[in-house]
Amino acid sequence: MNTGQLLYHRINKHEAERRLQELQAAGPLPPDSPATPVDLVSASPRATGGVPVTQQHLQLLRTRTSEVIAELDGLGANQASAEFDRRISAVLWDTLDIVPAEAASMEVWWFLGLAVLPGTAASRFPLSIAARHVGSPRRHVLRRLWFRRQALGDLLDASTNPLVEDELVGLTERTIFVSDPRLARAAAQSILGYEGVDRSHLYTRRFLREIQARTGTTVIGALNDTELAGLVNGADQRVRQHLERM
Repeated sequence: MNTGQLLYHRINKHEAERRLQELQAAGPLPPDSPATPVDLVSASPRATGGVPVTQQHLQLLRTRTSEVIAELDGLGANQASAEFDRRISAVLWDTLDIVPAEAASMEVWWFLGLAVLPGTAASRFPLSIAARHVGSPRRHVLRRLWFRRQALGDLLDASTNPLVEDELVGLTERTIFVSDPRLARAAAQSILGYEGVDRSHLYTRRFLREIQARTGTTVIGALNDTELAGLVNGADQRVRQHLERM
C-alpha cells in the first residue's frame, strides 16, 4: 500500500535525454541488478516534505521488479505486455511509497525509469521508442502504471476477462475520470460486469462516451456516492439497451 512517505531524486529533461542516448548507444540492457547501487550522479534529491529514499529501498524496488520480469519470460508478447503492466503497477504502488505530489513530477519518473529501472522499462518498450521514456506524462512507461493502480486498485487484477489496454486508457487518461477516482472505479466495475462479446469495441467505447454525455458540466466531486452510482448505472443501462436492439 502506498502511504506516501518517501521523496525520490529527480533528473531534468536535458539529463533524461542524455541518459537515454547513452543507454541506447550501449545496446541491449541487462536486467536491473539489485546488487548494484543506483547511480545518483546528476540526480537532485528533494530536501524537505518527506523521508528521502535510501539506496537500500531503491535496490528493493529493483529486486521486486526483476522478479516479475523473470517470471514473465516465455509468455507470448501480448500476454507478457498485459502481465507486465498489471504486475509492475502493483510493485510500483506497493514499493515506491512515494509522496503523492512527487508522483506528479516527470523528473521523478525520468529518474526511476532511466537511473533505477532502465532494464525493466526497456523490457516493456524498447529504448528506441523515446516517447515512452522521456515523452509526455501519460505515455511514460512507468508513470502510467502507478496512476492506473492508484485509480483502479485491485480492479486491475480481475482474473476473468480483465480490462484491456484501450479500456484502461479510456478510464485513466480522460479528464473526466482523472478528476475523481470514484467515477473511474465505478465505470470499471460496470465494464467488468459486461459479459457480451467484443466488450472493448461494442460496449466500453459507447459506455464511456455515454458517461461523458451525461456529466456535461457536472462537477463530479459534488456528487455523493449514491448520485454517482446512479449516473454510471444509467449510462450502463442505456448502452445495454442500445446493444440489444442492434
